[in-house]
Amino acid sequence: MPYDIRQKKIKDRKNKIEHLSNLAVLITAILGVAALAMIIATFFMWLAAKMAGVEKATFGRSFIAAIASAFLTWLFSLTFSFFPPFGFPIGFFIGLILVIFVIMGAYNTSFGKALLVWLFHLLAEIAAIVIGILTFAGVLAPLT
Repeated sequence: MPYDIRQKKIKDRKNKIEHLSNLAVLITAILGVAALAMIIATFFMWLAAKMAGVEKATFGRSFIAAIASAFLTWLFSLTFSFFPPFGFPIGFFIGLILVIFVIMGAYNTSFGKALLVWLFHLLAEIAAIVIGILTFAGVLAPLT
Protein backbone atom coordinates (compact mmCIF):
# COMPACT_ATOMS: atom_id res chain seq x y z
CA MET A 1 0.00 0.00 0.00
CA PRO A 2 1.49 3.37 -0.98
CA TYR A 3 2.49 5.78 1.74
CA ASP A 4 0.00 8.54 0.70
CA ILE A 5 -2.99 6.22 0.86
CA ARG A 6 -1.99 4.99 4.34
CA GLN A 7 -1.55 8.54 5.57
CA LYS A 8 -4.97 9.51 4.18
CA LYS A 9 -6.64 6.53 5.93
CA ILE A 10 -4.95 7.42 9.21
CA LYS A 11 -6.08 11.04 8.85
CA ASP A 12 -9.66 9.92 8.06
CA ARG A 13 -9.73 7.73 11.18
CA LYS A 14 -8.46 10.59 13.33
CA ASN A 15 -11.18 12.87 11.95
CA LYS A 16 -13.87 10.26 12.68
CA ILE A 17 -12.58 9.81 16.22
CA GLU A 18 -12.49 13.59 16.72
CA HIS A 19 -16.09 13.95 15.53
CA LEU A 20 -17.21 11.12 17.80
CA SER A 21 -15.47 12.66 20.79
CA ASN A 22 -17.15 16.01 20.05
CA LEU A 23 -20.50 14.23 19.92
CA ALA A 24 -19.75 12.46 23.20
CA VAL A 25 -18.92 15.79 24.85
CA LEU A 26 -22.15 17.29 23.55
CA ILE A 27 -24.30 14.35 24.69
CA THR A 28 -22.64 14.38 28.10
CA ALA A 29 -23.32 18.09 28.44
CA ILE A 30 -26.98 17.63 27.48
CA LEU A 31 -27.46 14.81 29.98
CA GLY A 32 -25.63 16.75 32.67
CA VAL A 33 -27.77 19.84 32.15
CA ALA A 34 -30.93 17.72 32.18
CA ALA A 35 -29.88 16.08 35.46
CA LEU A 36 -28.99 19.45 36.96
CA ALA A 37 -32.34 20.86 35.82
CA MET A 38 -34.17 18.02 37.58
CA ILE A 39 -32.21 18.58 40.79
CA ILE A 40 -32.85 22.33 40.71
CA ALA A 41 -36.55 21.85 39.90
CA THR A 42 -36.92 19.25 42.64
CA PHE A 43 -35.30 21.52 45.20
CA PHE A 44 -37.39 24.56 44.23
CA MET A 45 -40.62 22.57 44.25
CA TRP A 46 -39.79 21.02 47.61
CA LEU A 47 -38.96 24.48 48.99
CA ALA A 48 -42.20 25.94 47.62
CA ALA A 49 -44.25 23.07 49.03
CA LYS A 50 -42.67 23.60 52.46
CA MET A 51 -43.33 27.36 52.26
CA ALA A 52 -46.94 26.81 51.15
CA GLY A 53 -47.56 24.48 54.08
CA VAL A 54 -48.18 21.37 52.02
CA GLU A 55 -48.42 18.46 54.44
CA LYS A 56 -46.91 15.80 52.18
CA ALA A 57 -43.96 17.88 51.00
CA THR A 58 -41.17 15.32 50.70
CA PHE A 59 -38.16 15.42 48.41
CA GLY A 60 -39.28 12.20 46.70
CA ARG A 61 -42.72 13.61 45.87
CA SER A 62 -41.04 16.77 44.63
CA PHE A 63 -38.78 14.73 42.36
CA ILE A 64 -41.72 12.85 40.85
CA ALA A 65 -43.68 16.09 40.40
CA ALA A 66 -40.65 17.80 38.81
CA ILE A 67 -40.13 15.00 36.27
CA ALA A 68 -43.83 14.83 35.39
CA SER A 69 -44.11 18.62 35.18
CA ALA A 70 -41.11 19.02 32.89
CA PHE A 71 -42.25 16.14 30.68
CA LEU A 72 -45.81 17.43 30.28
CA THR A 73 -44.77 21.03 29.67
CA TRP A 74 -42.22 20.13 27.00
CA LEU A 75 -44.47 17.50 25.41
CA PHE A 76 -47.45 19.79 24.96
CA SER A 77 -45.37 22.81 23.98
CA LEU A 78 -43.53 20.77 21.36
CA THR A 79 -46.65 19.03 20.06
CA PHE A 80 -48.63 22.23 19.63
CA SER A 81 -45.65 24.16 18.22
CA PHE A 82 -46.36 22.49 14.88
CA PHE A 83 -49.42 24.77 14.59
CA PRO A 84 -48.02 28.30 14.39
CA PRO A 85 -48.51 31.04 15.49
CA PHE A 86 -50.85 30.09 18.34
CA GLY A 87 -49.82 26.48 18.84
CA PHE A 88 -46.98 27.03 21.27
CA PRO A 89 -48.93 29.27 23.71
CA ILE A 90 -51.92 26.93 23.56
CA GLY A 91 -49.70 23.91 24.22
CA PHE A 92 -47.99 25.73 27.06
CA PHE A 93 -51.33 26.64 28.62
CA ILE A 94 -52.71 23.09 28.33
CA GLY A 95 -49.43 21.76 29.75
CA LEU A 96 -49.66 24.28 32.61
CA ILE A 97 -53.16 23.16 33.56
CA LEU A 98 -52.15 19.50 33.47
CA VAL A 99 -48.97 20.22 35.46
CA ILE A 100 -50.96 21.93 38.19
CA PHE A 101 -53.20 18.88 38.40
CA VAL A 102 -50.11 16.63 38.55
CA ILE A 103 -48.74 18.74 41.41
CA MET A 104 -52.11 18.61 43.16
CA GLY A 105 -52.05 14.82 42.86
CA ALA A 106 -48.40 14.40 43.86
CA TYR A 107 -48.81 16.45 47.04
CA ASN A 108 -52.54 15.84 47.60
CA THR A 109 -53.09 19.57 48.02
CA SER A 110 -55.29 22.46 46.88
CA PHE A 111 -55.18 24.35 43.59
CA GLY A 112 -53.72 27.50 45.18
CA LYS A 113 -50.85 25.66 46.84
CA ALA A 114 -50.17 23.71 43.65
CA LEU A 115 -50.05 26.99 41.71
CA LEU A 116 -47.47 28.36 44.15
CA VAL A 117 -45.39 25.20 43.76
CA TRP A 118 -45.65 25.54 39.98
CA LEU A 119 -44.41 29.14 40.12
CA PHE A 120 -41.30 27.96 41.92
CA HIS A 121 -40.97 25.20 39.33
CA LEU A 122 -41.08 27.88 36.62
CA LEU A 123 -38.25 29.75 38.37
CA ALA A 124 -36.26 26.53 38.52
CA GLU A 125 -36.77 25.91 34.80
CA ILE A 126 -35.58 29.43 33.99
CA ALA A 127 -32.50 28.90 36.17
CA ALA A 128 -31.85 25.56 34.45
CA ILE A 129 -32.14 27.16 31.00
CA VAL A 130 -29.63 29.86 31.96
CA ILE A 131 -27.25 27.24 33.36
CA GLY A 132 -27.74 25.15 30.22
CA ILE A 133 -26.93 28.06 27.93
CA LEU A 134 -23.81 28.89 29.92
CA THR A 135 -22.77 25.24 29.96
CA PHE A 136 -23.23 24.80 26.22
CA ALA A 137 -21.36 28.02 25.54
CA GLY A 138 -18.46 26.69 27.63
CA VAL A 139 -18.57 23.18 26.13
CA LEU A 140 -18.95 24.25 22.52
CA ALA A 141 -16.33 27.01 22.59
CA PRO A 142 -13.35 24.63 22.34
CA LEU A 143 -15.05 22.64 19.55
CA THR A 144 -15.06 25.59 17.13
